[in-house]
Amino acid sequence: MASLALDPAADGHDALTGLLSAAAARARLEAWAGAGARWQAMLIGLPRLQAVNHAYGHSAGDGALVEIGQRIRAFCRDE
Repeated sequence: MASLALDPAADGHDALTGLLSAAAARARLEAWAGAGARWQAMLIGLPRLQAVNHAYGHSAGDGALVEIGQRIRAFCRDE
């Protein structure tokens, strides 16, 4: 399912998680910085995701990524 994970042509959002793609996020941050806006960033590592893919299959890993994306969006809405 790696082909679903990043589709930069799909309106700047990751096709699987719905979050901004790396390129779209970089462009947005550059625009905010150019306008003098303050922003915060969060870096999340998923070092065990490969183990989930190997143990349970790529569909389970994709399901985990979808859930992670939903939780990140919920957290960002709250903040």
